[in-house]
Amino acid sequence: MMTADAFEQTLRSTLQQRSDIGIESKPLVYQKEEYHLLRVASRFIEPSDKVLLIRAGIHGDEMAGPLFVLRYVDELFAKAHEKGIKVILYPLGNPSGFETGSRYNIDEDKGDAGNGDFMRYELLDGTLVDDLGNNSGEPFKRWLWSSDPSLNVHLPLETQVMHEWLLKDPLSQVVACIDLHQDYLTPDAGPGAYAYTFGETSVYEPVVEQLKQIIPILSQQAFDAGFQNEEKMTTDELGCIERHDGSLTDLLNRIGAKYSVTVETMGKTPMEVAIEVNRVWVEGVMKMIGTSGH
Repeated sequence: MMTADAFEQTLRSTLQQRSDIGIESKPLVYQKEEYHLLRVASRFIEPSDKVLLIRAGIHGDEMAGPLFVLRYVDELFAKAHEKGIKVILYPLGNPSGFETGSRYNIDEDKGDAGNGDFMRYELLDGTLVDDLGNNSGEPFKRWLWSSDPSLNVHLPLETQVMHEWLLKDPLSQVVACIDLHQDYLTPDAGPGAYAYTFGETSVYEPVVEQLKQIIPILSQQAFDAGFQNEEKMTTDELGCIERHDGSLTDLLNRIGAKYSVTVETMGKTPMEVAIEVNRVWVEGVMKMIGTSGH
């Protein structure tokens, strides 16, 4: 198993010749040990630029996202820049979990609502929820960042630090957000892929058609992975689910990203295939950005 330090060293070595990319790190000082959260981004993001935001590895046991980054990061930035797209990449959202193979951080701190906690919805009766669940079309008063001081929400350290960075990122320019995951929470499921998306899913049909060449698409199937209320939601014919669950992609959808996708491959999917699923999604969305207005 790769250490977080080895991941960072490999990433830096891969990108060391690129003057168009900057790598920053912030310390994550846990009770047991210190790690670093990385941010890799295109330099000189201008106000008119379209931005693609990608995160991998928020759940430490989900390795396909970070491994995709290590394999394709140089190519990813090159293709994006060729298309006039700038990229903000959080390549290892939970470095201590990655190193230990744990879903959560080394202190096993899940926070109040997991480590993918970015939003709260205030319902019409004043109730605050982190997930609209099956009532995703339900009206609400407003949404807030879960790090809003007025809420007094406890966030895991890696999530808190990512909030601090995101609040300084040019999020209004983010045309697309991709969050790379794997589903180890659905028992007895074989290899396959599905995704959480927002809005009309037909725009993703070209991506799904390409995915069908390498993996079964889990269409018309019910999932409850990662949701404490145990509600199930069913994928459509393209293997997509819309759920306003307070996640990173939900946040970017609310801010205005045209495309916001959480990529899921089942835990029994061979790692090489899961990595390729991530590549197909990222390159497919980049192509969509390049041919769309914003």
